[in-house]
Parts: sequence; C-alpha cells; structure tokens
Amino acid sequence: MAQASVDILLGSVLAAMDNFGSLPLFPLFDWAHFTLMVIDLRNDAGSGANALSKNHPLVCWFCAMLSCFAGAIFVNFLLGQPLLYFFNNHVRVGLATVVWYLVFYCPGDLYYKTMTTLPAKVGLVPLKEVIRARKVAKGVVQAADMYPEGYLIMIIIGTIQGTGSMLMRNVERLLRGVFDKAGNELMKPSFVLKACVLNSCLMVLQREGLLGIPFSHLLLYITIAMATIKISMLLFHLPDPFSYVEATIRPLLFGKPISAAAEEEKKEKAKAE
Repeated sequence: MAQASVDILLGSVLAAMDNFGSLPLFPLFDWAHFTLMVIDLRNDAGSGANALSKNHPLVCWFCAMLSCFAGAIFVNFLLGQPLLYFFNNHVRVGLATVVWYLVFYCPGDLYYKTMTTLPAKVGLVPLKEVIRARKVAKGVVQAADMYPEGYLIMIIIGTIQGTGSMLMRNVERLLRGVFDKAGNELMKPSFVLKACVLNSCLMVLQREGLLGIPFSHLLLYITIAMATIKISMLLFHLPDPFSYVEATIRPLLFGKPISAAAEEEKKEKAKAE
C-alpha cells in the first residue's frame, strides 16, 4: 500500500515536471514580469521619475513597453524580424500598460510601495524566473530555426531574450534625456547576464542530445536554481556566485583588472610626458 502511494506521488511529480514547459504564462507570470520591469524603470529614473511621469507620460509609457518587451525587440532586430511585433498581442500590451499606470500613478503610490516590500519581491522573483527561463528557451529555438548549426548564435539570442531589459536600459535613458556609460550591462555584466549565458549553453547542449534529461525538466531545474539564487542574494545580500570563479580564472587569462583611478593616473602621466 505504501509503495503504491509512493509510486502515485512520483508519477504525479514527473507528470508535473513534464508539463512545466507548457505552463500558461498569462496572466500571472506576465503580471510579475511587467511589474518588476516597470519598477526597475522607475528606480532607474530615480528622483526624475515623478517629473518623467507627470511631464512626459508618453515617453514614460514607451520606455515601460521597451522594458517589458525588450528581449523580443532585440532578437527580432538581430534576426531580421518585425521590431514592433510585440504590439500585435494587444492583451499583453494592455496588461503591461495597466501595470505601468499602477506603478507611476496609483493613488497614494500604494501599488509601488506594496510591490517593493521584501515579501512582495520574494513572491515576484520566482514568477519572473519562470518567464526568464522560457524566454531563454524561446531565443535558442528561434536562432536554431534560422541557423541550425549556429551554436554561438543560439547562445547569444537566448541570452538576449533573457536579459533584454538590462541591455535596453541605455536606449531608455537616451529617450529620457540621460545617459550613464557606467551603467552599460556589457561593461559590468550582472549575475543574471552570466547565468543566462550558462543557461543558453545548457539548452543548446540539451537540444543536441548531449544532456540526458528532457527539455521540460531542464527548464524546471534552471528556474528553481535561478529563483533560489536570486532570493538568497535578496535576503542575505550574497555576492555574485560567479565572482569567485572570475577572481581565480580572470587574472590567469586576461591579467589583473585596472581600476578607473589607475587608468586616469596613467593618462595624466602620459600627458605630462
């Protein structure tokens, strides 16, 4: 009897894992994704967020849409597909617009204050990572359809799908009339960018049959790992897990990094000479 119960439980778990890749993303997961993206936009605008929303609502809305659909925009640009294709899904654009309005214009700023509390962040992060894993997978598949043997292209497109909003940040800043070269995601890659590169590699290996697990299981493992690490970093202020590996390997391959102050001092000496 006990063995039969265990078998039933295991069967249910495996069935849930098999169905994970086809889990509907709308509306719950999309709502979490849009909420975090628009909050990031507002936080990036800083003290200018109020002026942006009151004086330039159209620019504010357009920047929010760029954040929410950044991955698709970048990928479509690189693969020669329509840049504004995301506007074709008016339901998702409508949901993103409602979220944008709540973040910037909710009475008493209640929505923003609620969604930026620690418990809300802990709840939103796993939902966001479900979206991210699916985006990376979609990017790999998109690239593979056009370049069946372009493994590097698959990794690049998968990474961009998963980190589009970060890469779009400088474009948004230009639209808002500001620019910060120090905020370039490629110059200072975050944990998410590095993780998406790794996840894209894993998905390419799985696609080529080099990993002995089903795709839906890999998707679930990646989602759990990303959510666990992101929540741990949020709660315990842990450093980037990749930093330990980088600290060991980077000096051996590329030499020790030069600080900005040392670089400026070097330039001043060169001018003096």
